[in-house]
Amino acid sequence: MILDTEGKFSIEEKLGSYLPEFKHSDKSGLLMKDLLTHQAGLTPSIVPWKNTLKNDSVYKRSAIRFMPSDRFAVKIADRLYINRNYRKKMFNEIKKTPLGEKKYVYSDLTFIITPEIVEKLSGENWTDFVAKRVYHKIGAWDLVFNPYNKYPLSRIVPTENDTFFRMQQLQGTVHDENAAMLGGISGTCRAFWPRQMIS
Repeated sequence: MILDTEGKFSIEEKLGSYLPEFKHSDKSGLLMKDLLTHQAGLTPSIVPWKNTLKNDSVYKRSAIRFMPSDRFAVKIADRLYINRNYRKKMFNEIKKTPLGEKKYVYSDLTFIITPEIVEKLSGENWTDFVAKRVYHKIGAWDLVFNPYNKYPLSRIVPTENDTFFRMQQLQGTVHDENAAMLGGISGTCRAFWPRQMIS
């Protein structure tokens, strides 16, 4: 809505116009208004976290490591880091998903790709854009992504006991698996209010 008001975005435009990486896919001609109203025929979700595990529930070394490095710099939970190339793999997976009938079906995929569109059109990264243009304007100064970067764990409420992917209680990192694989910054993740704000 903000970018539309500024004349930088139109719901009548096609996805391929905003994200060239989708130009050579069957998603290129999808109208933004159909994507935003969940009527574009997108698959409800993808589950790329399953591709990070071997059959015996052990992490693939090419996907996840227990220590950060240049290649494994994206934190997905306490002492878990995913390969920095997984973002590209996720977008490729979205491109390959089959399109369904154009009727209302909720899809996370729109919200995974939306930050990319906002960044390209605004010239700002997603976190700065939503903080400055939305959260701070309504007085939500403590609403953040990846709260472990800003607050001690004593101020962060655990969100989930993840028994299938990250195998730990999550505190300070997002519970949504896809958002976690994108570094905790995605349109699909829920931002965070510190504990004192909600008690």
